[in-house]
Formats: sequence, C-alpha cells, structure tokens
Amino acid sequence: MEEKNENMAEAPTADASEQKPQQEGRPTFLTVLCILTFIGSGLSALFLLIGLVAAGAISETLSSIPGMGDIGEFGTGYFLIVLVLALASLYGAIMMWKLKKMGFYLYSGANVIVLFVPMVIAAGKFSIFALVITALFIFLYALNLKHLK
Repeated sequence: MEEKNENMAEAPTADASEQKPQQEGRPTFLTVLCILTFIGSGLSALFLLIGLVAAGAISETLSSIPGMGDIGEFGTGYFLIVLVLALASLYGAIMMWKLKKMGFYLYSGANVIVLFVPMVIAAGKFSIFALVITALFIFLYALNLKHLK
C-alpha cells in the first residue's frame, strides 16, 4: 500500500504556468467548410473549363436530349462567366483558409452573382436548390467571421 502512495507522490503535476498555451489557428469547422468548397469549386472550375473547350459539342448533345434543349442556349459566354466566378469562389475559400476576412466577401459575392447568371443568359432560369446551398454556406462561413482578420 505504501508503494502506491510513493508512486503517486512522484507523479509529475503540471502547473497552469507550465502548460503550453493553445495555439490559435483555423477552427475545425472553418477547415471543413473550406475543404468542401475546395472540392465543390475546384470540380466546378474543372468541369466548366471542359465545358468551355467543348461547348459546341455539349450544346448539340444536350439539345438532342428531350427536356435538355434549354441548356444549349447558354453557350460559351455562360461557361466563361461561371468559370471566372467559380475561380473567384475558390480563391475566396483559399483566403479564408489563410484566415483572411476578404475571402469571405469574395466567396459570398461570387456565389451570389453566379445564382443570377442563368437568369440573365437563359431568360429567367433560376435554381432554388442552388439558392439554398449558397445561402447555407454563406451563413456557415459568416459564423466563422470572428476568426478571420
């Protein structure tokens, strides 16, 4: 019994002054959001680049599918505009990854604008699903504004 007491007495104790201060870094929640944005915006940019290169063939193919004829109206202008906005969104996420507040504004602006591009180019097309996802991500990023400088 005395051995246990001696071992307990020898156990090192940590003072509050000896503990290492917790490093301030990127919160896990912000990291997850950024990674999801890297994947989403990165894939969008890649597919839009492919769409830009092959816009003519894609338009012809989609026009031949019943119910998909409207997509052929978009053309290369649509792919180019949305590609630039996807890259801006990606760059905004990279800035937020580096804890820069300007990235939030760039990301938010690019994603709000991209919602309205189909309305302008395709005369009234609008996606409620895209609106919900965009609003959700902007709201979730806004919760992390206090960590951005």
